[in-house]
Parts: sequence; C-alpha cells; structure tokens
Amino acid sequence: MDMKYGKVLLLAASLGVSLAFSPELTSSAKTGLKVKSETTLKTYPSKSNVTFTGKDALYSKIKGQKGAKLIASRNTLKKLANSELSVDNFVAQKIATTNSKKVFYKIKSFNGKYTGWIYGGKSSKKIAGGLKPYQTFRPTSLTEEMKNNQFIITSPGFANDGKTVTYQAPENTEYGKGRVIGDSISLNQVPFKIDKAGVRGREKDLWVHIKAVNPQNSFADGWILLSGLSTYKGDIPSNAIQIRIVTPHNQTLASFNYTKANAQPGQPIGITAGTTSYSLGADDQAAIQQKVNQLLQGTGYGVSMSGSQASYLASTPFGGSSSITALPVSPVLSDSVKITLVNDRDQVLNTVYYTPISAAAPGTTLGSNGQLGDSVQGDIQSEIDNAFKDSAYSLKLSQDQITQLANTQVGSTVELQATMDGKIADNAVRINLVDSSTHQIIKSFDYSNSDSDDPAPKGSPLGKNGVLADSDASSIALTAQSDLSGTGYQFGNLPDSNQLGLLAAAKLGSSVDIPVSK
Repeated sequence: MDMKYGKVLLLAASLGVSLAFSPELTSSAKTGLKVKSETTLKTYPSKSNVTFTGKDALYSKIKGQKGAKLIASRNTLKKLANSELSVDNFVAQKIATTNSKKVFYKIKSFNGKYTGWIYGGKSSKKIAGGLKPYQTFRPTSLTEEMKNNQFIITSPGFANDGKTVTYQAPENTEYGKGRVIGDSISLNQVPFKIDKAGVRGREKDLWVHIKAVNPQNSFADGWILLSGLSTYKGDIPSNAIQIRIVTPHNQTLASFNYTKANAQPGQPIGITAGTTSYSLGADDQAAIQQKVNQLLQGTGYGVSMSGSQASYLASTPFGGSSSITALPVSPVLSDSVKITLVNDRDQVLNTVYYTPISAAAPGTTLGSNGQLGDSVQGDIQSEIDNAFKDSAYSLKLSQDQITQLANTQVGSTVELQATMDGKIADNAVRINLVDSSTHQIIKSFDYSNSDSDDPAPKGSPLGKNGVLADSDASSIALTAQSDLSGTGYQFGNLPDSNQLGLLAAAKLGSSVDIPVSK
C-alpha cells in the first residue's frame, strides 16, 4: 500500500472512524480535485456536534466537485450558529480528504432541513475552516433542593414540549436521541428523584434526569425540563400544611402536618396582608412554634420564627408543603447582648454580640434612664459597621434605637432595623440574594439594564416579554457568583428557571429577592 494512504488509515483508526477507503473515490476534471478517502465518523454523537465560524458555505457536494450546489451561504450559517433553538444544532457524520490535503465534513441539522459538505481545515485531528466543535448541553451540579426532594410530572399527557414526557437526552442535544415514553398519563402523582442536571447551549433552559422512586416505574427514567416538574408533597391532608424543618444545608431534621379546622383545600393558611404577601395568625404562629420546639429538643438546633418566616408559612396552601430553617442553638451569653440586624421586611441581615467592658450582671440594662454612655454607643456602632462591611446595608443608630439599646438587659436580645445604602438608579435593579428557606439576605448588588434602549424608563421590567436577555443573565450570574464566594452559597453559571422569571419581571428602579441555596 502507498505510504500516504497508510497514514490516512492510521489517522482514521485513531479518531474512532470506520473507513470506506479507495485510492480515488471521486474527482473533477475541471478543478483537478480528487477525493482520496471518505470515512463515516463513529465517535460518540455528543462529540460530533458542530457549529459554524462563518468562513465557508455549505454545499451539496465537496466544493469543487462537479455538480456541487450551494445549500446555505456563509451569512445563513452565521445566523444558524447564533440560533436560540436546539433544532438548529448540527452533527458531523462523515469526513473526507482531498488530494490538496484539505478536509471536508458532511454535516446534518437536527431538524433535517440542511445536509451537505463544508470545508473543515487541513487536519482531521482538529476541526477548523467553516466549522468548530459545539457543546449542545452543559452538565451542572444539583442544587440542595434537587438532592433532597422528590418530584412529579406536573401535567401528565402526550405533549412533546419537553415538560410532559421524558427523553433519552435533553431534546435536540444528541442526534438521533428521541423520547423515552410517548405519554405520561399513567405517571400522575408518581414520585421521581433527580440525579443529573444541565443547561442546553442555545435555549439556556435547565433539564434534569429523573429516576423513578419505585422500580416498577423505571420505564420512564429520562430527561425532562425542570419547569415541567413539581415537588412531590406525599399524603398531606386537605385541611393541613406539611412543615419540613431543615438545616441551613437543607437537611431535614423533622416534619409534621399542621391541621386547622374548617380549612379549605388550596387556600393559604394565612390572611392577605397586601397584594402579594400574607400574615400568619398569632394563634397559628404560637402553635407551630410550640410544635417545632418539641421536635427540635435535643437536636442542637432551634427556630425563633421571624416575621419573614411566618409570612412565608402564611402563603402555604392547605394540602401543600413548606419549610422552615433551624439554626444551631447559640444561646445569648449571660454577660452579653445579642443584637439582630434586620431590614424593613424583617429579614435577618446579620447578628452581633456586645459585651460591656465593665462586667454587668444578667438583667442589668446597658444604659441608664434611656441613655447610653458615649463609649458603649461607640463600641456598638463600630460592631454594626463591621457587620455591614461590603454590604449594601448600613445602620447609623437613631435616637430611638439608642434608647432601645439603653433599655435592653444583659443576657437578652434586641432587634434593630437597618436601611439599604443609597438610592437605586432609575435604570438599575437591586438584586437581593436571599436564603431560599429563611429568606435572609446574603448579599445585594445593583445591576444596570444592558439592553439597547438603555437607560430604559424607571418601572419597566428588566426582561422583555417575560424573557431575560442572555447577556443580562450571564452578567448577573457572574456578579452573583463573585459576591457569594466564601459564603457557602452557590449560584449557577446561569440563573435557573425560577430565578430567570423573577429577574425578567423585576422593575427598574426597585429591588427583587432571588433565592439561592447552600
């Protein structure tokens, strides 16, 4: 065998391809072009996905061959490369080399609209020329919510919409991979666990792989959009709410059903306290707190239900479930005052402890006749300033707060309200990253609108038609990741579906709470 053909054979073998080899498959008398080898790619489909550089067009045959016709121009391929639909993904199926030592690939779109040949560089070891590799799907880590809950398909049926049935791979990310099941009607209220997750390259939507809790339903195991799932609530009475007590790491410590006489299924346990908030009745809050205290005895954890936690529980409908976060028990030292710093929505921002320099017996007030000594006031202000270092909040003690502190007894707790620093710009949204369970603010930052109409009018949504631009999503994610570094909380490379919805609806000139988990 000729040595140069032997080299081609060895190269094809190293790439995992099968050869349909002949010394000269096709040629063109006009151009002198000769196709020396043509092979079918046998690599994993996900590693054969490609997109376009815009440097070359797509032809029905190798460019230069007799009868080669233009299938798609360079401009058309550029548009396809920037498509936000995964049906416009392409897979490389064959590779050919010519006598001019050029490499060409036969490619096909996932929707079957385009099939043809395109120049791919001068080496079969690296895709170049008009093509480049493309990652149609990027795996991500599971959130604590995904790890610790079971899920059901929200709307079982026949729809091929990514939310109703399961797929062998996230839809249109691997060529030739289709649905696992044709309908999910028999899976109504069937629980699944999530074991994998990731984001599609074009739509930026979050897909998860689910496995049936009961092996008899494993025939449906596969990929589905997270937005097509709901948390499995188990057997919750229609006149009760299920309350799960969790650690800051979302580990369940205990759970119980709180029942209320004459409750209406689907109605919130609390009463409306505005257009979007609810208030928990004092009797309900006291009863729930008592039950929580009983269940947490001896665990080393405790719950002191804040206004935000009570409001969160109040919005839970009967027949539904909610959670409340317990913290490691940290009793107030007998010689100190615990100062809890909250915002105007009663969300806990931080906590500081002040110990008087002069020893004081428990029960002794910090001040005298409603007044604090200058040194005591200065020390407490310094502790507060340090707590809000690198924070969007601040607190300069008012006269009322000074009086409140002066009357606070050593060995007890006092709550002080802080304010957000500075005015939010008309073209910005203040993004509060809050604990998904406790709603405590972890970090805050202002994000300015980056759309072409910047600055947009105050009060207009950050997104358009309910959709957040990719550039905004990426920028917000990068800032959030940076701000959360070292806090124990995480933010994905892109906002998840719930976060995207909240951000898209956020109004310029105002703030929005975005839940994050440890």
